[in-house]
Parts: sequence; structure tokens; C-alpha cells
Amino acid sequence: MNKIGSITVLLALVAFSLQAQPVIYSVSNAHSHNDYEQKVPFWLAYNEGFGSIEADIFLRQDSLVVAHSTKELALQRTLEAWYLDPLLACVRKNGGRPYSNGGGPLQVLIDLKTDSIHTLDRLIKVLGKYPELTGNPGIRFVITGNRPASSLWPSYPSWIWFDGVLSDEYDKAAMDRVAMLSDDFKVFSNWNGGGNIPAPDWARLEAAVRKAHQWKKTVRFWDAPDVINAWYQFMHLQVDYINTDHIVALSQFLHRLPKTSYTGDAAYRPYQPTYKTDGIDKPVKNVILFIGDGMGLAQLYAGCTANRGALNIFGMRNIGLSKTDDRALSAGQWGSALPELPAILDEKKIGTVVITFGDTLRKTLDTLSRKKQGFFIMTETAQIDYGGHDNDLPCVATGVMDFDRTVGEALRFADRDGETLVIVTADHETGGLTLLDDNSAKGYIGGQFSTNDQTVLPVPVFAYGPRSGLFRGVYENAAVFSKILQAYGL
Repeated sequence: MNKIGSITVLLALVAFSLQAQPVIYSVSNAHSHNDYEQKVPFWLAYNEGFGSIEADIFLRQDSLVVAHSTKELALQRTLEAWYLDPLLACVRKNGGRPYSNGGGPLQVLIDLKTDSIHTLDRLIKVLGKYPELTGNPGIRFVITGNRPASSLWPSYPSWIWFDGVLSDEYDKAAMDRVAMLSDDFKVFSNWNGGGNIPAPDWARLEAAVRKAHQWKKTVRFWDAPDVINAWYQFMHLQVDYINTDHIVALSQFLHRLPKTSYTGDAAYRPYQPTYKTDGIDKPVKNVILFIGDGMGLAQLYAGCTANRGALNIFGMRNIGLSKTDDRALSAGQWGSALPELPAILDEKKIGTVVITFGDTLRKTLDTLSRKKQGFFIMTETAQIDYGGHDNDLPCVATGVMDFDRTVGEALRFADRDGETLVIVTADHETGGLTLLDDNSAKGYIGGQFSTNDQTVLPVPVFAYGPRSGLFRGVYENAAVFSKILQAYGL
């Protein structure tokens, strides 16, 4: 190999070695399977920034025709016209790079459907007309399908790479020419994409991926489930290229990952309630009402998982569901206004305060606990709602944890006081959050949002202290108002 060829190979190895064992997934980890079957071949995957694009070719006379079967040969779609010429135009437009704006390298996977030797020889002659592509360190041509015997791989030009079979063995000379190790997913598992991969199958898959990464090779599975749940599982397995026929859907999934997944930092230990006065039938002196704006059960579970599977709120035993059709706790049925709770309590000399979180609650409790007539505190967080509107799961999860820490202070006070009722609920859920992936041991949570608006999903109501049992069951959100008065004995 000459000096220039050696430099080209070295640069290519550097560019593509960064792909192995991804920590943060992006569209560079997406592979467009049978790309030529897309409505807009090459361009759809390319415009989404995919890191790997696949084309199947047949040798017909001297032409390399892109097709999946012989039935499609009559269309005369040549590799040059459909893939090489468009890619060359992009490279020239981008100043010698496959992608602009710092995009990653591009792997072109070429599946040989006819005789391996003759088809590859012709492909090499065709690619020889494109030195700006074959000599480009950001582009790698990888041969799959009908490959020559692995003993011949070292004899091909340095810019020709091969897709090895993950379950096969290769000597070092052949492995040095392997760019990627792929395999039929069904060799390892018959999992259909629903639920979790069975443990024995997971162990086989994990071992295969680990073996490939020890060789510093990227990994891909074909004939694999191609749904969101499967994409999560392949990321957990550290599969380098996620095989898909759903280009836009996978692209959107990967682009949104920073805002649809979160791993919590160091967890805090929730307060352990005593439950001494929890649920006893005795009028309360004080009520602390927490409103988690936009907080549904999914939001709470996101915060719980990020905190390694524990929340102060989840230690509250009396739980109900509040219907949120009116989206406001101050509205009665059909949106009619309710009397203001502070006005009613003021007549009974019960002080009312609306506050924020943290030290403010502690200081307020220190002050109000001296009042003989009792108090009513309402505290609300907006961060969870902001996160729902912005479809930002990290914002939601951290908002829940901040909110929950303050709830813990209230529970601690309620146990010391013995006459305080703590209520945690929400005015509505925001974002239509669905949680699809989690690992509470690592504090990891993943999910998807269905809207950037409020929903009419029921929200949970948690209560702790005397008369907390009043808040069990399913009821209109306005009923929280009357239940608070009932807890006071009014």
C-alpha cells in the first residue's frame, strides 16, 4: 500500500472508530435498511443525517442496477444515478465532507445480489470514477450480501470494506478489513419488539455485541423489530447502527432523545412517615396543599425513577383520582366559580398563605405553627408544567424531585404537629406523557409526549394526616375544595 493509501485508511479508521460503542445516540447511529425502497431513495435518509445507507445491486451486463429482486431490474435504477452522483454533489457542496454543519461520517452499505467476484470487480471499476468519494475519510463503502471468501478481503483496494457476520469467526487479516459486524436478529432471538427481550436472548445478544466491540467493530442487526421499544433495547445493548425502514420516525426519536430521556444525579433519601395520625377521624387544625401544575402519574413516576425508585409522595397511603375536565381546582361543574377558600377560612380566623418552595415553607411553618386557630398553606410549582409544554422530560423529572423534597418537609412537620393534613395533587396533566423505558437502579427514564398542551387525564391526589381518607376514590377536581372544608370540620 502506498503512503497516500495508508493515510486515507488511517483517517477513515479514526473517523469511523468514533462510532463504536456509542454513549449518546444520534442520527449518526441510524441505518436506512433497503433505502432504495423509500419514496425518495438516498435523499430522505441523507437529509435526516443518517450515518449509514444501504443499496442492493445486481450486475446486469455492465450496469450496476439498484433493486431488491429481479422483478425490479426493468426499472434500470443505476447505482451511479441513484446514490453515487447525489453523494458526490453533496460532498462538493460541503467542502469535501459528506455532511455539512459538523455532521458525522457516512457509511454506504452495498449489498451484492449477484456473483460476488464479478459484481464486486465491476463495483470497484465504477467507484474508481469517484476518487472524491473513495478517498474521502468521512465516507466508507462496505460490502455485504454475496461477499467473496474472507481470505480474499485483504486483496481488495483499501477503500473497500466488508460487513462481517457477527456469529462467524475471522482471522486477523480478514478482520482488519471488516468495518462492521452484522447478523440476522433471529439467530439470537425471536423477540417481536413487545415488552422486554427474554433474559437468555439478552445474554446472547449482549455477549455478541461485547465481542464485536472488543474487536473495535460496529454492530448492526437486520430482520429485527423496528419499533420505538426495540430502539430503546438496541441502545441499551449498545448496538451501533439501528436498522430501520422508518426513516423519519427513527430520526425524530433520536433527535428528541436529549429531551425525552433523563438520568438523575445523586438521589436523596425520602422522609419515612410515622403514620401515627394518618387517617384518624379527627378535624384538622392545619392543611398544607401542594399543587404540582401539569403533574400526572407519569410525571411522578419519572421523578421517582430518576431518584432511584423513591419519592416522599409515594409514602402517602391515602390516594384518589381527580377528574380534570375543567383544568382548575377553583372551578365547579361546567366551569362555574367556587367560593374562594381563603375567604371562608378567614371567617374562622384560619390564616391562609400562598408560598413557593424550600426554605420559604420551613420558615412559614415555623411562624404559622404558633397560631392557635390553625392555618392553610397552598404551594404550587410551575416547572413540571413548563416541562410538559416543552416536551422536556429532564425538566419534568427534576421538577418533580424538587417538588417532592418540599413535600417531605411538610410530612415531617405533620408528624411533629399531629394536627396537620398534607395534600398533594395537580390542576391537570400536561404533555400526555407516556413512559416507555426505565432503570431505577441507574435513575434512568425514557418516554414520549403526545401533545404540548394540557390533557384531561385524571390526576392523582395523595393525602397524609387526620381525615386523609376523605381523599380516596374518584371525583371531580372541584371536590378537593369541599373535602378540605370537611377535613377542617366546616
